[in-house]
Amino acid sequence: IVLLDGAGVRLLADDGSFDHRLDAVGAPFAFAGERGVQATLLDGATRDFNVMTRRGQCRASVLAQRGDFTVAAGTDAVLLFAVAGTWQVGD
Repeated sequence: IVLLDGAGVRLLADDGSFDHRLDAVGAPFAFAGERGVQATLLDGATRDFNVMTRRGQCRASVLAQRGDFTVAAGTDAVLLFAVAGTWQVGD
């Protein structure tokens, strides 16, 4: 999960394995989706981006990028999500 805007949210795992303040825009936080999680807004509404996959079937990672970047050769699939501004592929 990545905070896109807003003050953030506190994520508390039911089993006590983490207590995380998701309050830095663009900083991903990964956790196992089968964990029960309580979420509390820090100060009003937020906008977040979340990726979930089926373990054993596929993997995902979230990387916040600014500026130019290159996708590695041999990558199976890539999803680009422009939060703000514009982006261009190739020349």
